[in-house]
Amino acid sequence: MDTSAISGTVVGVAGVTLAGYTQWSNTRLQRQLATEQSKHERQLAHDARSYESRRDIYVATLVQLHRLEMIMQLTEPIIGPMPEPPEIPDDTEVGLLRLS
Repeated sequence: MDTSAISGTVVGVAGVTLAGYTQWSNTRLQRQLATEQSKHERQLAHDARSYESRRDIYVATLVQLHRLEMIMQLTEPIIGPMPEPPEIPDDTEVGLLRLS
């Protein structure tokens, strides 16, 4: 056997080995990316569920804060005499914070 035949065989084997290694590393990278994407999507879904479960409480809190702010503005003016306290508004009165 001459050296050119041996060199050609070594180059061929190295090429096949390099292609196999490249395929293996690409497959490993794809699995890792899929795992990370799955974790990210699960976190987004968890955050959305958490927000939805607290949304009604946030709205109720904002309504109460708005009522307190209206009463405070009417009973504690910066300038002028102190007026009589107003009646506490109910849910049907205008001025109630409406969120949908």
